[in-house]
Amino acid sequence: MNVWLCVDYEPIPGLDGRSRYLRYGTLANTLADVGHEVTWWTSNFDHAVKSHRQGPMRIKLRPNLMLRMLAGNGYSRNISLERIRHNRSVARSFRAAMQKLSVADRPDVVMVCLHTLEFSEAVAAFATEENIPLVVDVVDIWPEVYLRAFPRLLKNVAKRLLRSEFLRARRILESAGTITAVSQTYLDWALALCSPRLGRSSAMFPLGYDNTGVDDDAVRVESERLNLAHDLCSGSVNLAFVGQLSHSYDLDTVVKAARLLYPSLGSKVRFFIAGDGVDRNRLEVTARDLPSVCFTGWLSHPGVIALLSRCTAGLVSYASDATQSLPYKPFEYMAAGLVLLSCLPGEMAQLIASNDVGMQYVAGSPESLAACIRALVSDPEGCAQMRENARTLFETGYRSKTIYNRLARFLEEVAPGISHQQATSLA
Repeated sequence: MNVWLCVDYEPIPGLDGRSRYLRYGTLANTLADVGHEVTWWTSNFDHAVKSHRQGPMRIKLRPNLMLRMLAGNGYSRNISLERIRHNRSVARSFRAAMQKLSVADRPDVVMVCLHTLEFSEAVAAFATEENIPLVVDVVDIWPEVYLRAFPRLLKNVAKRLLRSEFLRARRILESAGTITAVSQTYLDWALALCSPRLGRSSAMFPLGYDNTGVDDDAVRVESERLNLAHDLCSGSVNLAFVGQLSHSYDLDTVVKAARLLYPSLGSKVRFFIAGDGVDRNRLEVTARDLPSVCFTGWLSHPGVIALLSRCTAGLVSYASDATQSLPYKPFEYMAAGLVLLSCLPGEMAQLIASNDVGMQYVAGSPESLAACIRALVSDPEGCAQMRENARTLFETGYRSKTIYNRLARFLEEVAPGISHQQATSLA
């Protein structure tokens, strides 16, 4: 079958430095592996480094997988009018491309990420007009995320101001014959936002993680480099945070917890903050007198694997108003067998409690996080059991290959006229 996957903001390995495939890139490769023709639609702007990708706008990434890039204005700040203009420009580029579409290139099924509403709306309109099965995949609850830009007291006012965006999201969801999501929380949100539709199907496919296929020599090189820079071979209990150092995360609470623990534990507990972003300089200044806090800067995928292999716990440290429910980070930590120290409520908290893979602390409370870490240090046997539980849970439920094989089969069922005999069986 001919499948279109439409998403902006995901990295493209080979074009975007040492990035790795995320949700749509992994699904694209899974579908291509079993013989489906896949077109991956995205913009020509690299969200992570805020620069335009160079080269042709149409690239054959591998057999059965074509990348189609759409011209976008670009932007310098994630929450800005500049970004809205970028989103609109990408939608215009998609509509222009549809004017030139040949009959042979018409897809059997379209899957679009509900992330940028303007692009999603343009894709949904095309699928509706052409009577093509449409899957809307909820990876983020837009436009709820816009509300984070407003002070708490103004959020109700902001929601009224954003009424047109909520209506846009509703129109996109209502046009879908199928709705998928990365968590049950997001799926419930989407189904509640739109009106019921006869015959609409829905399913949850978590983000997952893939720790295979990384060059062992590259991991060894990164491990040696990190050890030289930060003495990772010491006998301390190491905790890691890997991600953007930006407003979505709460690293201030992590640094304050480290300050509370240092007088009694010294460097017996060490915090490794891996990543880059607008908050990095400020955080480094805040922690400059704390030997137990180390900033590694941005790490490649082999570097992340090297760091996590020397750690005991992973910090799932999100801002108190974060909208995430089951993000990438916990699965990456579980793949390395790390205890999860999380402040995310709801689905994430339930996953941790029901599987005994970590501990929950109160968002914004360094005292609560410090108490969890003290408990971890004082109970090495319990810590070891949680680490083993985390490895088992990852292997049984959150490995990318398992998740995206299931999602690929699901898309085969959505597309009309595609029999299981026509499609190569997925392992």
